[in-house]
Amino acid sequence: MLLQEIVDPLQLENSKEMVTIVGAGGKTSTLFMLAKELKSLGKRVLVTTTTAIYEPVAGDYDRRYTEEILDFKKKIANLQVSRSTGEIVVWGRKTHEEGKLRGINPEDIDEIWETRKFSWILVEGDGARGKNIKAPKAGEPVIPSKTTILIGVIGMEVLGKSIEEGIVHRIKHFTEVTGAKEGDEIHEALLRRLIFHENGLFKDKPGKSKGILLLNQCEDRHTRNRAITFADGLEISCLVTSLQNQTVYHAKKTGDFEDPMSLIDKKLL
Repeated sequence: MLLQEIVDPLQLENSKEMVTIVGAGGKTSTLFMLAKELKSLGKRVLVTTTTAIYEPVAGDYDRRYTEEILDFKKKIANLQVSRSTGEIVVWGRKTHEEGKLRGINPEDIDEIWETRKFSWILVEGDGARGKNIKAPKAGEPVIPSKTTILIGVIGMEVLGKSIEEGIVHRIKHFTEVTGAKEGDEIHEALLRRLIFHENGLFKDKPGKSKGILLLNQCEDRHTRNRAITFADGLEISCLVTSLQNQTVYHAKKTGDFEDPMSLIDKKLL
């Protein structure tokens, strides 16, 4: 289970978390995999976004709301605090022309968190237009302040490929953060700069939240082994996954550097 690698299984029964997912290469898959695992454990989970997500298919949720916050609060006012069968609730604003649910203001998500109507809230915190790697632009990512866990996703299919359209979302920002040039090969040292740069993957991480790196798209053995070696050389908690195969291949947990941004001052880049 992906969930037990993010939260201590012994603490899972009584856990309440707000998880925001940023980056590229598997954010939405992570969102709904976690939601389904939580539902199977009898949790009521809210799935939402501060940017936009594609309309979820009917089997991925139990209820869907597109109301503004005041009406949404009225809709959920009578929900019981606990629900043994589990439930996935999706909340977004009305679908726009690309077939996506538009995002909720992060302050409104924080307000819903305070109602305690949901055991967990899962938030997609930025967009990548289907690309496998990105660096955030100004104003991104959009992270609710009550976030307790921030997951940064990288699609490891990019290893060995060139920095070009179709691979990298917003090349200009990516090259500014990593110090690379368009056309350069994407390798582990470049990924490390993306992860730990102050304007990189964990940009604007709430100070008390736990940071977890998720290295996804490790379907083939070569990519998987390369990702595991890379993860083991980092100073933060990492997961090596194939969400396509619904498999966690490797988990590295550390309590020494729960805040990835702390590494900037330690000159470990």
